[in-house]
Amino acid sequence: MNNIGLRIKQLRERKGITQEQLGEAVGVLQSNISMIECGRSRPSWAVAEKLAKFFGITLAELLAGELEPVYA
Repeated sequence: MNNIGLRIKQLRERKGITQEQLGEAVGVLQSNISMIECGRSRPSWAVAEKLAKFFGITLAELLAGELEPVYA
């Protein structure tokens, strides 16, 4: 899995939403989110910007890689 795909998956799981819900929020199909998370594709710049905005982070932070682990 590529870093951006892993980052998106971690952010999505932390929000407690499904791939389908994330896809609806940014205007792409669930299958597109799945392909990005699995590293089979990368989001377009437009989608990456929407993802960053949705997660409340900068585009640079989204592209930076993995998140730090969350400890309960």
